[in-house]
Order: sequence, then C-alpha cells, then structure tokens
Amino acid sequence: EAGAGVLVLLSGPEPQRTLLERLILGQAGSCACQMVLVRGLPEGGVRLKDIPPGVVVYDHLPAEALEEQIRRAGFIIARPGYSTIMDLARLGKRALLVPTPGQTEQEYLGPYLAIKGWAACVEQPAFSLADALRMASADGGSRLIVSELPGQLRDEIATVLGKATQSDWPALG
Repeated sequence: EAGAGVLVLLSGPEPQRTLLERLILGQAGSCACQMVLVRGLPEGGVRLKDIPPGVVVYDHLPAEALEEQIRRAGFIIARPGYSTIMDLARLGKRALLVPTPGQTEQEYLGPYLAIKGWAACVEQPAFSLADALRMASADGGSRLIVSELPGQLRDEIATVLGKATQSDWPALG
C-alpha cells in the first residue's frame, strides 16, 4: 500500500451524497493529495467542473474496477453502510467512516467501529480532509480486518464470504 492514495466512496441518499462530495472536493484543492473519488452515481450525474489537481473522479465503476481501486488505495473515506463495511473488512483496509446524517444504522455503526478501534469515524459536518490525510499518513492506524472482529460476527462474515464467489458480488460499496 505504500504510495497508494486516498479513495473516496460516495453513496447514499440525496442531498447528503452531494453535500459530502462538495465538502471533499472543496477541501481537496488546498490539500495537494492523490485521490480517486467514486461518486456512486450509476446513471451518471451532473458533470463536475473545476476538479482539483490530483483528483480523479468516476461517476460509477463496475465491481471489478471498484475492487481494484479499493485494493490499491492506502486509505479509504466512505459511508459505513453494511456492504461497504464488509468489503473493507474483507480487504483489510484502513478507513475513515462518515455516516450519512439521518441514517440511523450508519450513525450507530460508524462510532461503534471507531470505539472498537476498527476504523475512524467523523460526523459529516465535522469532516476535514486535512485531518483525514493526516490520519492516512500516520503509521499503523485502524483497519477493518475480518480476523480481528469478535467471535460471532467474524464467524458470520467468514461464512458469508466462504459461500460467495466473486461473481456473486454485484457492486462493491
């Protein structure tokens, strides 16, 4: 993962998806970072103008391409939705989770995973890309790793992953 950049996985209901996108892109211009941003818009969206240098933007990626981006990323910023958490755990990725405001399961899961030390979490209004990049560059850091999850959850994840083949996974995220 050395030298790998930041991957931002956007998803969720509007207007929160767009608000986080604007927040991240608005801060990216002053952060001089290498970033891939996947907008989570399978149908495409409004064309973005003035994308900061070092930022590559995709509206959507097919499952294989998205998995490759996740594997290559040194650090991931994402919503703590169940499928995203499982994907990041399966791949053992370092993550900053930003729960979607009003999505109670994410508002619970993000802080829960942070308290357990498996990921970092910040509420959307308090999001700072500079802080996220400092976290990404720090040695060690929280990783979502299946083998470190507690007993029953770890066993359930392993069972599900063991039964699934790559073709069973529609889109990661």
